[in-house]
Amino acid sequence: MALTHTSSALRLLLFSNFAVFLAVYLNSALVHGRAKESNSYQLVDVDSLLPKPYCTTNNRDSAVGSSKLKVTYKYGPCAPIGHAKEIPSSEQVLLHDEARIKFMNDRISNLYPTEESNSPLPISTYSKEAGIYTVTIKMGTPQHDYSVSIDTGSDITWLQCQPCSTGCYSNPKLRFHPSKSSTYVNGSCKSNSGKEYNIYYNDKSYSRGQWGCDTLTLEPSDVTPNFEFGCGQYNSDEFGSAVEVGMLGLGRGPTSLLSQTASQYGKTFVYCFPGPISSTGFLLFGDKAKSSSSAFKFTPLLKGPDSSYYFLELVAISVGGTKLKISPSVFRSPGTLIDSGTVITRLPAPAYSALKSAFKKSMSKYPSALAADLLDTCYNLERYKKVNLPKIVFHFGGRADVTLHPSGTVWTQSKKQVCLGFAPTPPNNFTIIGNNQQHALEVFYDTEGGRIGFGSTGRCGTLY
Repeated sequence: MALTHTSSALRLLLFSNFAVFLAVYLNSALVHGRAKESNSYQLVDVDSLLPKPYCTTNNRDSAVGSSKLKVTYKYGPCAPIGHAKEIPSSEQVLLHDEARIKFMNDRISNLYPTEESNSPLPISTYSKEAGIYTVTIKMGTPQHDYSVSIDTGSDITWLQCQPCSTGCYSNPKLRFHPSKSSTYVNGSCKSNSGKEYNIYYNDKSYSRGQWGCDTLTLEPSDVTPNFEFGCGQYNSDEFGSAVEVGMLGLGRGPTSLLSQTASQYGKTFVYCFPGPISSTGFLLFGDKAKSSSSAFKFTPLLKGPDSSYYFLELVAISVGGTKLKISPSVFRSPGTLIDSGTVITRLPAPAYSALKSAFKKSMSKYPSALAADLLDTCYNLERYKKVNLPKIVFHFGGRADVTLHPSGTVWTQSKKQVCLGFAPTPPNNFTIIGNNQQHALEVFYDTEGGRIGFGSTGRCGTLY
């Protein structure tokens, strides 16, 4: 009898211990699963993926203080008053983007000259779709404001100037007037000054005028005397309806802003493109750019076939916490560059196919939608207030793992058409990381240090 009671008690004890163990195990698995899910996905308000009709600000923007140039989407509500003209459709933006991509690959392949030695004029060739983000700079004495596109793929800074003969901005007050600036010099401050410059664009348009020098002011404390720039007086008609009245060349060539201000800023700058586009970002140079660089993840800056562009090493991509099965050689040849003027990131076909497949698997519970131009993976989120987007991570050389902002993973036309914001590129074309994937990321260019950094310190306009 006693033996029976002892056996029953032992079974009860073993069962109790097993029950406790099972409960702990299941709870641990549940917590681990939730942690894995939170690390792999991000719950996002669908409305936040759409631009607002008004300019939104973020209290965290003040963390940068006054020491910044405000970056705005040139067709958005935060653009300078009086500069916004016709807003292009999504289709037009993507068509222009395709033209830029083709041009960049052709230029790197030497199908376009950067200079022609047999020409009496300095000739440079760029993509007219130079950028969709602008800043306001000051030029001359007294100072006047000018809205210019920022372009890491261009070396020349230029403004439309008065007198302007063809293709001029409709409002003459927005053009630079050399005769009204007491510090303007034509022909003596730099080697190129006084010579004509000729910029040809991939669509046969052009800007032609004189090299000149004047005082460039980025901020009250950032003044550069004798800054060399192009003074455009003859332009193809397309520039008359442009939103910006010039370009800020942030490339790596000898005439770029970085090279001309090397003693001031040490060839370093950081920008942040806002997410969404109805907010604002910033552009900083020198020590101000370095102020938070300790929090950045760095990857080496590589030497590429074109000295103006910024090349780096993309080695892998993760979607929803899983690294895609892509051979590193896919990205290695011909290489990867990052560009402020390209909109949609272009990937080699094998990499894009793997990304698309993983994204579709992660989004399988959402209804699909029609393709949007070159974007072939789209969803109808009209019935949803929130969407669980898989996190996409770029893995760069130097163990720099960069998680994209939610607005940088998709391209949103409307709630009925939210698309994966990537596109494939033809064989032997470069992988190009566009500005859509750079949303809300601080991208730090340290050309003297030979590196590019990525961070998210909360200083950039974002609604997430």
